[in-house]
Amino acid sequence: MVGFCLAMCLFTYFFILTRWPLPRLVTVASIKANVYLNGEKEFDIAPEYWPELWDALEPASIDLNPSKWVVLGSLKIKFKGDSDFGILLFCVSETPGAFKIGSWYYRGGNSTNLTKVLKNAYQANLVTKP
Repeated sequence: MVGFCLAMCLFTYFFILTRWPLPRLVTVASIKANVYLNGEKEFDIAPEYWPELWDALEPASIDLNPSKWVVLGSLKIKFKGDSDFGILLFCVSETPGAFKIGSWYYRGGNSTNLTKVLKNAYQANLVTKP
């Protein structure tokens, strides 16, 4: 009986709580950020920054007891099929980072790396805008 309970706990952890909640990048048409980086900034994130952005958020696990984190901003992901969804980003001092999709909170990635990617994508957006 103990073996069965242990197996179920491992199953729950690995297959339900630990997951990659972000879509595959090949399905994404655009990503728009609205974040607080020395003031509120709204900009499109160029596709060359998407893999780095995903790396800053994953792997992620569902957080069943989220804290009251400081909001960093949000991402609006638009798919090639014209549907979209949003991600609420949080800035946390410890790792892993934190974000929310729908009603689910996640811990994953790294807030420091996330902020760095967003700053770089914002600077690149300033350079490419006429």
